[in-house]
Amino acid sequence: MYRGFFFGAISNLKDAGLVIVMAIGGMVLPALIYIGIIWLSDTNAYQGWGIPMATDTAFAIVILTLMGTKAPKAAAVLLTGLAIVDDMGAVAVIGLFYTEQIVVQSLVWAGITLLFLFLLNILGIRKPIFYFTGALLLWWFILQSGVHATTAGLLAAMMVPTRPYAKKKWFRNKMSDVIEDFQDMDKPNPPILANEQQHALAMQAEDIAKSNTIPILRWGSALDKPVTLIILPLFAFLNAGVLLPTEIPNFNDTIVTLAIMFGLVLGKGIGISLFAWVSLKIGLVRLPPDIHFYHIVGIGFLAGIGFTMSLFISALAFAGQPALIEQAKLGILFGSIIAGILGFIIFSLPSKT
Repeated sequence: MYRGFFFGAISNLKDAGLVIVMAIGGMVLPALIYIGIIWLSDTNAYQGWGIPMATDTAFAIVILTLMGTKAPKAAAVLLTGLAIVDDMGAVAVIGLFYTEQIVVQSLVWAGITLLFLFLLNILGIRKPIFYFTGALLLWWFILQSGVHATTAGLLAAMMVPTRPYAKKKWFRNKMSDVIEDFQDMDKPNPPILANEQQHALAMQAEDIAKSNTIPILRWGSALDKPVTLIILPLFAFLNAGVLLPTEIPNFNDTIVTLAIMFGLVLGKGIGISLFAWVSLKIGLVRLPPDIHFYHIVGIGFLAGIGFTMSLFISALAFAGQPALIEQAKLGILFGSIIAGILGFIIFSLPSKT
């Protein structure tokens, strides 16, 4: 997910600024629309304002993938970067506004653990076991502090190294030595231990390669399939139990549903597009290559797919209020479907080039 920030279409400061501006618009306006609709009604459900702020990256990227050549690669990078900032905002909202009681002592231990992870990064240590252990400790201390434990995932991810341990020159020299040793084994009548030597050289080449790759990308690639194939479907299965109404409900029983639905569709679509348009007009940011403004509008609506994270926040916001949770689930479901369809339609429009 972070590749676009460091090497891709948004590695430049102005391009990254576009993502940040879009993410801010996609968080502020949905929350305001939700609060406005609740304020106009008699429903006391203001605590759900954080629900339409979230974006479900996986589902949105799937739709972009289905678009094929109609969606430029830079659009996927922008959407992914937007979702990263969006997730950071959602986690901050959870930690700050959906936390009941703070235990300072546990927060202090969490801070010490975070400092330990930071020192590992600075010292150039790249063994995943250290970061995995530190992340577990950080999760435990934050959980005990009363702050929601999702904050630990964000903080731990920020401590993962984003630069390779070794320089390119060192990599070339080491790999040249390994290749020369491989060539020495091509002689006729190789010794009986040649297979063991070949295995040892292959393992040495693997270690050299790991020293010249970025841990956050390597570890992220290793987790992509388990997360996509197991964790996300399991989360969706456990949290998406929506009971569709068998009769037309009263208006007051649909306020939360409507507030979330309009927040996801209009809040995301208009908020992201509007903030991006204003920032482009004043020269604060710029469009990446191969991206037109209608792509930004399409990304804005696709960002309204807030399925998994929105479901998670709704369970926190309306804890102990099953009726409101069901309304929230309906709003998330319908809002995500409408936003996804609108985004698909916009990307299907003829190219403006």
